[in-house]
Amino acid sequence: MTGPFDGAEDLSAFFVDGEHAESVVIAAAGGDVTVVGAFFESFSDDEGIDSSDMIFQCALADIGASAQGDVLTRDDDSAYTIRDIQPDGTGLVNIVVHGAR
Repeated sequence: MTGPFDGAEDLSAFFVDGEHAESVVIAAAGGDVTVVGAFFESFSDDEGIDSSDMIFQCALADIGASAQGDVLTRDDDSAYTIRDIQPDGTGLVNIVVHGAR
């Protein structure tokens, strides 16, 4: 039996490529992974902390073995280094990325 937020849920309805989401490729040590998610330019958390870091949000189950230091590339070939991977406990993950290369 699975729990309510174990990452097994189908979250594809929230991330439709071309609507409010886009496909990216994460070059991970175990091989490239294509993921659909949404970019957010900046954010504020529940504790009132603001950040100008770019966030890519997607389903946790989709990112495979992606890790800090891997490269995330958009369709326009802009590439970003993954600074942090932050699962949110609901089956989603916020990937903090740094600067286009």
